[in-house]
Amino acid sequence: MNLNQEGLSKLDSMTKYPSIGTYHALDPATGMLQEDKVTSFVGTVVVTEKIDGCNARIILLPNGTYILGSRDTLLYAQGDLIQNPAHGIVDTLKNIGERIAGAERNNIMVIFGEVYGIGNGPWGNYTSRKEVGGFRVFDVMTIDNWPELMGSERARLALWRESGGQQFYAEPGLTRFAREAGLELVPRLLVDHREQLPTTLQDTLDWMSEILPESQAKLSPGGSGAPEGVVIRSWARSIIVKARFKDYRSTLRRSAQNVLREMAAADKAPA
Repeated sequence: MNLNQEGLSKLDSMTKYPSIGTYHALDPATGMLQEDKVTSFVGTVVVTEKIDGCNARIILLPNGTYILGSRDTLLYAQGDLIQNPAHGIVDTLKNIGERIAGAERNNIMVIFGEVYGIGNGPWGNYTSRKEVGGFRVFDVMTIDNWPELMGSERARLALWRESGGQQFYAEPGLTRFAREAGLELVPRLLVDHREQLPTTLQDTLDWMSEILPESQAKLSPGGSGAPEGVVIRSWARSIIVKARFKDYRSTLRRSAQNVLREMAAADKAPA
């Protein structure tokens, strides 16, 4: 694997986490959730807590070494004398990388997770001490055809990534990997076999409030426990979407305001 500047740029692109949609689609014109456009699931779904921190990745290379990165940038390679301190990601993940790397492999493996607390985002939701941080895994994927991809143009790599080219573990493989690696997953809230997820905006907000009244990923008792939202995925991870409390509250509030304005305008209209 040739990790010169161009090679690192391609590795960065092929190991970025892809964009995921929302459970109810967002209207690009208004930023509001659309009541009539909701994701459909068939079969078992897994609902997990969405933690509000910094998306991070541990990249295990074929030669047995590792690289750490944020969602957008590579931050550290094993053995570097200088490390990027952004968001506390390297400080949080370096020991994990040292522990789980080392064995040569045929593929590239990427562990995606959330580094949170440690001054990131609304850290007070999870801890009362800004210096306390944690890491929870939410996805793992492998790239078997990395030699072919390293020979591709970066534009093709981005298209490959965003069109589902990455090979993510299904739920059984993900939980097995985390157990064997001694890593914590994001909290599992619900495994639903009934195919009865809510479909309206209000029902979805009520459902989220019921299954996640408080964060299950608190790092210390002093955290406020305010949760960000949930991630809903199919058992095989062929479908994955997110739902955030603030999106539903904002949409419902604005919808109610629009109704009130329409009623006021109707009252003022000439008979």
